[in-house]
Amino acid sequence: AADGADAGDPARVINVGSIAGVLPQDVPTHAYDISKAAIHHLTRKLAAELATPQPGAARAVAVNAIAPGFVPTKMSKGLATWGADEDVLASKQPLGRCGGDADMAGAVLYLASPAASWMTGVILPVDGGATGAARVRDAMKRPAATAAAAAALLPLLLLWLQARVDISGRPVQLRLLHRCGRSRLWFW
Repeated sequence: AADGADAGDPARVINVGSIAGVLPQDVPTHAYDISKAAIHHLTRKLAAELATPQPGAARAVAVNAIAPGFVPTKMSKGLATWGADEDVLASKQPLGRCGGDADMAGAVLYLASPAASWMTGVILPVDGGATGAARVRDAMKRPAATAAAAAALLPLLLLWLQARVDISGRPVQLRLLHRCGRSRLWFW
């Protein structure tokens, strides 16, 4: 391998996505969310393409991304317009605080280190547990909104179920589960 490069230690590309590309936000940041989801998909696509050394290349390229959670920045100050200031967002994080420069730097150093030489296509959440340790508690506090949304979607669901029966020729099984005082439909 050229320049002391080890074939077992690939070159690295580390993209910066966001957990907003994984989970929808409660604020109207559509373009931002979509762009971050696109970065995550590009990361996986390039990881698949570059995992094998390209012709003339000494080694493969590992392509990964970090997905930061809420980190106070000049851009994120605009979230306060919708009531999502730093204190509110920090209180909703499982680890109880917002992220910082050191958190992001540590994740990037890990992905760039030999310890991550057998990782590619990984979207690493650096989010204080917002995606991995989150609870469904916020949705459980809004039963009226949830019921209204379900009622609005029911006609579409029934149309979809009818179409599903007509196309497949098999009946769609419906099972009604009752949990936490609310009914939920599961279908397959």
